Amino acid sequence: MSGLDHIAGIRSASKAQRIPRHQYVAFAIMLALLLVAPAFVYPIFLMKALCFALFACAFNLLLGYVGLLSFGHAAFLGGAGYVAGHAAKIWGLPPELAILTGTGAAALLGLVFGLLAIRRQGIYFAMITLALAQMLYFFALQAPFTGGEDGIQSIPRGTMFGVLDLTDRNTLYYVVLAIFIGGFLLIYRTIHSPFGQVLKAIRENEATRSLPVVVLTTSAEPFDVEASYALGVNSYIQKPVDFERFVWAVKQLGLYWLVLNHPRDG
Repeated sequence: MSGLDHIAGIRSASKAQRIPRHQYVAFAIMLALLLVAPAFVYPIFLMKALCFALFACAFNLLLGYVGLLSFGHAAFLGGAGYVAGHAAKIWGLPPELAILTGTGAAALLGLVFGLLAIRRQGIYFAMITLALAQMLYFFALQAPFTGGEDGIQSIPRGTMFGVLDLTDRNTLYYVVLAIFIGGFLLIYRTIHSPFGQVLKAIRENEATRSLPVVVLTTSAEPFDVEASYALGVNSYIQKPVDFERFVWAVKQLGLYWLVLNHPRDG
C-alpha cells in the first residue's frame, strides 16, 4: 500500500475505532489510585513520577507511533524547566503563566529541532537530535541565567490562579495530577484521531513524510505537546533544574553538520 493510499483510509479507519470497555476500567482504576496515593506515598516523589511518566508518554508517541528514534528528546525537559523556573523566579510570573511560558519554549524548541532533524531518516535522524541536545547542554552549562552546574535554586511556587497555594504539597500534587491526566487524555485522543492515523502512516511508510500535514506532525506534535506539559511543572517540584538528566554523550558539535550534510541514500 502506498503512502497516499494509507492516508486516504485514515478518516474511515478512525471512525471505525471504538474504545474497548477494559480501557475505561483501567483508566478509572489508575485515576482512583492516583487520587488516594498521597495518603500512602511521599507526594514529592509522586509528582516527579507523574512528570516523568508524561515525558515517557511523549517519547512513546514519537517512537512507538511515528517510528522516529530521538536521542535528544529529554532536551525539552531541561529547556522547559529552565524557562519556567526563570520566569517564576526572575520575571515574577505566577505559576500558571510560568508553566505556559515553559510549555511554549519547549514547543518552539521542538519545532526547531523537528524542522532540522526531519530532513534525515534512521540513524542520521537520531544523531542529529542527539547533537542538538548536546548543543543545548553546553548552552545551559555556560549561560549565566541557568546557574551552571548548580541549576536554578529556590524557585517560588506561588499561588495558581490566585486561589491554589502551591506551597502546600497536597495542593501541588493535585495540580500536577490534573495536568498529567489532561496530557494523558490528549495523547490518547491524538492516537485515536485522524491525526493519530497520520502518525501511524509515517511509521508504516516513510514516503508519507513528504506530505505537508505529516511534516507538521513529525516536527511539532510528537516533539512538543506532551513533553512540554510535564516539563514546565517539573521546575516547581525540583528546586534545582538538573541539566544532567537531559544530555548524552556526543562531545563534538561538528557531528551535527557532518550528519546534516551527509548525502542521501539513493
